Amino acid sequence: MSIDVAVVGIPEELTTSQMSPFVSIRVGDTRRQSPLKLNESFKFPAPSQCDNFRLDLFARIGTVRVALDGEKTKSVVVPNSLGWPAGTDKYEMQLEINQENAYSNDAEQMMKVKEANKQRRHRSALHAKMYLDEHSVQQTLQTMVEKLLKERPNMPYAFMKEFITEHAEREHKASIIVDNDAKKPAGDDKPQAEEKKEE
Repeated sequence: MSIDVAVVGIPEELTTSQMSPFVSIRVGDTRRQSPLKLNESFKFPAPSQCDNFRLDLFARIGTVRVALDGEKTKSVVVPNSLGWPAGTDKYEMQLEINQENAYSNDAEQMMKVKEANKQRRHRSALHAKMYLDEHSVQQTLQTMVEKLLKERPNMPYAFMKEFITEHAEREHKASIIVDNDAKKPAGDDKPQAEEKKEE
């Protein structure tokens, strides 16, 4: 969305001088502001739910340049070139200046968050790999795909189902053996021949 502003009825010398007023246009949450020129184009994101926009014309009361020389506190006097309100010829202002990057803390915090997210993703990937390696999942799937491409059955999904079922049965039998071994009392693994000899 764009709004083109054509100045009508304002002297050209006013739009080109240092005392040029400011035009401000706000569409939704987006504001564009610029010194008033004869022809100016303001661009905005397409409004989603907005049936109007706001236009403000601001007068420049005065201008003064302030040196950035390392001083943290400055007193400046801004002349009232507009002459309004009557009887006010200047404005005295006290400035507190911090030349450090105002966004450095935010940037550091963002870097910490990014690093924490990176480490969390790394840990998640490591745990996932450990799980897959522990159960030989990747190796089994690779073997299945290689066998599938070699045999090229007419019903590949049925082939894969049978392959996975066969490995699931082997895994189940292996887990039963491990459980039984874990349940055996200590010293109950002597060979039978040795027991007969002792009798």
